[in-house]
Amino acid sequence: MHGVSIALMTWLFQANGMPGAFFTTEDFREAAAKYWGGTAAADFSTYEGKALAAKKIQDRCYVKKA
Repeated sequence: MHGVSIALMTWLFQANGMPGAFFTTEDFREAAAKYWGGTAAADFSTYEGKALAAKKIQDRCYVKKA
């Protein structure tokens, strides 16, 4: 679950203009497409894509622990 938290926090730092922050909105969308099943997972205005993202995150965490 930390993978999501880290991506979200580094994106928020950049969005708020924090010095040294580097994770842009486009980077966040690319991460969503690559790891969470699509760019819809990065859109916080809808539930679309969240179920698939949750499944992919859960599966990834399970594999990392196995």
